[in-house]
Amino acid sequence: MKRFSRIVAGLAVFCGCLGTHSAGFAQGSIPYSLQGKIEPNLDPEANQAFRYIPRPEPVFKQVKYLKQDPPRSLSERIERLIHAIYVDVPPEYDHYGYEIRRYMASISGPKVLNSSANIEGQIKNIKNAQIVLRYWRDTHNKEIKAIEAKIEEVDASSSTRSSFKYHRGVAKAFFVEADSWLNNNLVLLEYLLEIGPRAYKFEDPVIMFNDERHLAKYASYFKAQQQALEQIQGYTPFRMMVY
Repeated sequence: MKRFSRIVAGLAVFCGCLGTHSAGFAQGSIPYSLQGKIEPNLDPEANQAFRYIPRPEPVFKQVKYLKQDPPRSLSERIERLIHAIYVDVPPEYDHYGYEIRRYMASISGPKVLNSSANIEGQIKNIKNAQIVLRYWRDTHNKEIKAIEAKIEEVDASSSTRSSFKYHRGVAKAFFVEADSWLNNNLVLLEYLLEIGPRAYKFEDPVIMFNDERHLAKYASYFKAQQQALEQIQGYTPFRMMVY
């Protein structure tokens, strides 16, 4: 029987406090950081297990989207550039961000990793989220151009121009990091689909590979996915995302 190399999956394992990890340690198990996040074990000779209580997936119900009242001033129009990015807005007014989070809520985890069909389904969800993000970015860019024209038309003050520059920069950074987040999740799932279920085995919370090259490549993709997740969680409306 082939010996499987092991890597602790640690897929979006976050807990509110360390006490949730008090049970389930095996001697020599992998330590966790102060945030309760489990790092992947890259040692192909390791045979370690770790039980965890993962942070639950967020639930996003379908909503009927409404049109927001127009801004009452140029300053408010500028401030809205980071609404749904850094500033929470009700779901019915968050036409793009809420849809992206809804598509991304359950794109990994035990139910997905144990089924190639489920992986394919979640890949479609990620691609749908990418389409929504493109529409959002295009709409946002049009608004930026319109605000730029308005600033010149009214010869806005230096403080208004500085505020616009700041809000525009925040939004620009968000779209870059959101794109990275979606893409890294897509690459991770596409790789598992590419190598197929015979190349790996998932036994919650451990994913095992029968080829060390597969393990190393998966670990690399997993690390990139986790880094992208941490970045997107820095934006308030996306802080509850777990993948």
